[in-house]
Amino acid sequence: MPAAPPFHARWVAATVIGNALEFYDFVTYAFIAAYIGRAFFPASTPLGSLLLSLAMFGVVLVTRPLGGILIGAYADRAGRKPAMLPTIALMTLRPL
Repeated sequence: MPAAPPFHARWVAATVIGNALEFYDFVTYAFIAAYIGRAFFPASTPLGSLLLSLAMFGVVLVTRPLGGILIGAYADRAGRKPAMLPTIALMTLRPL
């Protein structure tokens, strides 16, 4: 029988911290979604603006795993640094 993989408390701690920060990010966005809707998604009604700002959650839920798959596959072939550079470049792009 193969030996169990080693338990690394630092990996678990890093995972918990990363998930907590991501959860904090989403909760903060949810709390200020009405203000974001009014500022960035003008619509004829306040409800429409709120729904448009909350639709960003759906966009994030689709694009993050898709980007992880695409950039992860590229990183497997080319390495971490070549994959990180286009990632940072994409984050700095501003919508037209």
